[in-house]
Amino acid sequence: MRIPVFLSLFFLLQVLPAGAQSRWATAVFSHQFNSTQQSIGQDAAYFPANVLGPVANNISPTSPASRPEDVVSIGKGGHIALEFNPPLRNGPGMDFTVFENVLVPLNGGPVFDEWLIVSVSNDGVNWYTFAYDTLTGAGMAGRTPTAATGADYHDPSQSGGDSYDLTDVGLETARYVRVEDATRYQDALRLAAELDAVAAIHQVTSVENALNTALLSLERQGLDWVLELGPDIRWMDCVDLAGRTLELPHWQEGSRVVLHLAQLPRQVAILRFRTAAGLLTRKVLLGA
Repeated sequence: MRIPVFLSLFFLLQVLPAGAQSRWATAVFSHQFNSTQQSIGQDAAYFPANVLGPVANNISPTSPASRPEDVVSIGKGGHIALEFNPPLRNGPGMDFTVFENVLVPLNGGPVFDEWLIVSVSNDGVNWYTFAYDTLTGAGMAGRTPTAATGADYHDPSQSGGDSYDLTDVGLETARYVRVEDATRYQDALRLAAELDAVAAIHQVTSVENALNTALLSLERQGLDWVLELGPDIRWMDCVDLAGRTLELPHWQEGSRVVLHLAQLPRQVAILRFRTAAGLLTRKVLLGA
């Protein structure tokens, strides 16, 4: 049985200017350390400041961050979840980068890496984990050295670290990034993975953030999609990519709007909303 696809949940790029953005993690949402074998930077004098904001200064692949002021050891079975404000957004290519303190030996030997399993979430309850291989470490963070100080750490072509695309877990936004120590899958020399920083590459704009706040929920109910609107947003209309108004079967009762998208021919269209921030849009896929 073929399951109808009703909505492609990704944002249209807004034409309104974005406000100032914090391009690094801004807060620790949750954490659990294992200090049995290594406890660098876990003391309150250093944590959480050592994982928020930019990567450490004066570093290179052969001399990565190692001071407690700059990194924290997570420890086997431990994790850290960081918050982004504004949230990460699914843009072209990679969307965020995780920086561990991978070491490139001066003698040219294999890198000393310590693996991290990476997950993302919008609500801090439902987590989506990027695929990984416990034998090779593929898909995990903590495998690629951080570029030397002076690199653009928001450009994955030069930043080093391990970058991730929200497309791979089927999300269009993510407020939280969680890294879990995975050194249990490595040899005994790997005592604990450290975290230096997590950088945003694509983030929700201020206009998109207004839509996230105003559009309280969007969920499928049978063959329909139901929108729960906040007090500062109003459903307006639906247009095709040429700007022509489409007669979209729907009904509204108070803050609830029910859209009968499956009843129309299959095509890409744009839902339009009106808020105090101006005209806001979401792209949708009509039809079965």
